[in-house]
Amino acid sequence: MNMPLVVLMSAQAVVFLAFIVLAFRWLFAVRRDAVERSGKTLPGLGATLAAFRRGFEDPDYSETRWGIAGCMIFLLIAALLGPVLMSV
Repeated sequence: MNMPLVVLMSAQAVVFLAFIVLAFRWLFAVRRDAVERSGKTLPGLGATLAAFRRGFEDPDYSETRWGIAGCMIFLLIAALLGPVLMSV
């Protein structure tokens, strides 16, 4: 295995871990909003959909959304670079 491929795969692992952390952080925050909105431990469909809408649109979540998007873009580019580096 060549060194650039090892570096790329290591970077992918780190960024994927960041992606997982950000995604779960966002999901738990959206769930917390749904619970607060409904006042129940298990919110209904309406409260859950409203919380997801807020999670996609509200500026409070923009930093997390941008982090998730950045990680996804990096992972997609790295996935395209992998076969190129394997052939080198």
